[in-house]
Amino acid sequence: MSENNFSADGSPPVEIDGFQLEKEHFDLSNKVGELVLFPEIRKKDNNMIVAAPGTSCRHHIRDGTGRIALHPAEVLYNALRK
Repeated sequence: MSENNFSADGSPPVEIDGFQLEKEHFDLSNKVGELVLFPEIRKKDNNMIVAAPGTSCRHHIRDGTGRIALHPAEVLYNALRK
């Protein structure tokens, strides 16, 4: 995350009702994400599925890593369709 608080893909952060996406918590949340979560996601193969149940969690992962996280129900649905 750069100093201008834009996400990995250059878009501004999405503001919804979630701790990490509230303006006053944004920097702290990204620092916490960079401790373990973001680096672990970045070093995994792009074909790996990233799942997160919370809407704000999925946005946070996208903003911090550029990766799309799916709701666990979406993962299950996709697996059952195969």
